Amino acid sequence: MADPSRISPYSPSTRDFLNPLLIAPDCVPGFADLPDRAELEAALADLRATTLIDYPAVHRVKLRALEALFAHFVAHADADAKAAFEQFCRDHGKALEGHALFEALSERFMAEGMNAAWVTWPEQYQNPDNLAVRDFARAAKHRIAFHAWLQWTADTQISNARDRAKAAGMRIGLYLDLAVGISPDGSRAWIGGPAIANHAAHRAARPTPSAPPARIGG
Repeated sequence: MADPSRISPYSPSTRDFLNPLLIAPDCVPGFADLPDRAELEAALADLRATTLIDYPAVHRVKLRALEALFAHFVAHADADAKAAFEQFCRDHGKALEGHALFEALSERFMAEGMNAAWVTWPEQYQNPDNLAVRDFARAAKHRIAFHAWLQWTADTQISNARDRAKAAGMRIGLYLDLAVGISPDGSRAWIGGPAIANHAAHRAARPTPSAPPARIGG
């Protein structure tokens, strides 16, 4: 998420979690209470009216809205909502913790003028078990929680969409696409280590009418 230019659905950072930039901020509880709601609504409307997607602008506006919504959640969410978030974190365990940690580190290095890809980070941050990473995790607990909350929010919205589809008569609800491979410099490869980055990140897909030779995912 730290690099809005990385938009290919065929080379995701991970296949285990969702892209938070697909969250509809104006459908998140608390949006109506934000002080700058009107400004955000206008910005979101402008983004939705464009012919082509302006990914950097989407990233900028949605991140601002989602950060405000997370702050509202922390301060004002009721006990049921907080319990649901905590249960989501328990259910997804170490995988979610690792992904959220990766996202926070990616943001840090992008802000420092570096790259979101873990293979370009200083060596002490390239292994999630290193002391430098553990120190960062302790210092960045709030930001890591934000990225975990993003995944819960995205999962909640897609679950709501599935339920509405089923209620409207779609027996299977939603049919979701799954990338064939992953990016070798994304969160899943960082968590899994060289074996994932070098072997599992690139897999050939079956031929399709638009691409008769097997294409490479990742």
